[in-house]
Amino acid sequence: MKNLGFLIFPLILLAIGCQAEREDLTPGQPAGSGDYLQISLSVNDLDLSLNFYSRLGFKVLIAEKTVPVPWAIISDGMIIFMLSQNEFPSPAVMYYTDNFDQRIQTVQNFQLIPNDNKKPRTAISNDPNGIGITLINLKSQDLPPKPVGLSVLPGSFKEISIPTLYLEASRDFWSGMGFKPQPVASQSENKMLLSDNLLTIGLYPKAGFQSATLTYLTENLSGTNQKLQSAGLETLPIRSGINGEIMEIRLSSPDGQLFRIMSE
Repeated sequence: MKNLGFLIFPLILLAIGCQAEREDLTPGQPAGSGDYLQISLSVNDLDLSLNFYSRLGFKVLIAEKTVPVPWAIISDGMIIFMLSQNEFPSPAVMYYTDNFDQRIQTVQNFQLIPNDNKKPRTAISNDPNGIGITLINLKSQDLPPKPVGLSVLPGSFKEISIPTLYLEASRDFWSGMGFKPQPVASQSENKMLLSDNLLTIGLYPKAGFQSATLTYLTENLSGTNQKLQSAGLETLPIRSGINGEIMEIRLSSPDGQLFRIMSE
């Protein structure tokens, strides 16, 4: 596997923290999702965060601790995450594709980042809730593959859950990205699910949480809670007021990234 850390790290700074002049794409041309998905997370102390994610069972794929701004790439077996010791709104979504021109087709809210020929072409946007999305012209086969057969304590990744005051605008934005509404029984005014087959977004206009969360599913909430606590992780079980049964588990990373664990 080629180590593309020298390339990936500058891209995250460019895509999420860039204040440079940007070129609007032609109205009526949207960007779809790419071939390779990465969720980027801002961390304060890389070693502390790696310890947290390792206790959850995540696998470290690349770690660069001696560079001016340390970073690492990790995975839960389903999603690739980048931890960057740099401040930016997180979680952020990044897509990589070598069909960049084809992907940029029908949505006007992506903007091209002017750069030289030595860097991949990049387009960025933000959903109405401030979630950053980046599209990068890079071959996915050159990026770290997901580990096979890995299981993590939280269970299986389900979605990025986003509290929103702008349900219709958020739905329209993600639909323009190529996300499709999911026809599930829980689809209601309290929740809307959209997916592009690489990532599921949950929109919650009446959320009981205040920031975007990483949501996982598990078969046994009580058992999962015990395993998390045995791993030295502080959890907050949300219990039923009727019989005290655990309905949801919440825990936070050292950087304040909220995790929600639900029953399958």
